[in-house]
Amino acid sequence: INKMLYLEIDALCLGVLVLLLSRLMLEHTMRYAQFLYRSLVLSACIICLADMGWKLVDGQFFPGARELNLAANCLFYIFCSLSSYLWFLYSENEQRNRRVTTRKGCLLYALPFFVLVLMNEISLYNGGIFWVDGQNQWQRGPYFYLQLVLFNSYIFITVGRALYGAWRTEVYVERQKLLALSAFVLPPVIASFLAVWLKHIP
Repeated sequence: INKMLYLEIDALCLGVLVLLLSRLMLEHTMRYAQFLYRSLVLSACIICLADMGWKLVDGQFFPGARELNLAANCLFYIFCSLSSYLWFLYSENEQRNRRVTTRKGCLLYALPFFVLVLMNEISLYNGGIFWVDGQNQWQRGPYFYLQLVLFNSYIFITVGRALYGAWRTEVYVERQKLLALSAFVLPPVIASFLAVWLKHIP
């Protein structure tokens, strides 16, 4: 896939997300679930911008190109992890897990996210998650797959709980809501694993 098409695809996704975010901003009430969902959409916008930034500088040679490449990748992976964490909070809140509505609970659940942030920060120096070669091109580090498993673990846990809840409940509306929560994240999870093999496709 050529650079222009790659950027156009990211720009299209960003446009849809910005449109959604602008509609969410028009809502006058601010429940906790709405705050989480709005934050999730904003996080996805930053992912698209970081991905576009990476594509623009990857393989380029100009002053600061390598630093921009590293920064774009670090930002991309941190916000991928943040999106998983925010979805976990949103999904658990919809499943009436009251721990996600407390500061202590949110901090406890954020521990894997903080580990992921630290891993990416350290990767800037040791290339654990990713590194940039002499041609200023992104390369996977030895712990890349560990990161993938860690940030998808948020989704696997909450999807597992939702499916179990759907199986146990006899209330049709509740079952449909839980099944919808489970199905909603399937495309991004599948895409995150496909990205391991198709790294030049957004």
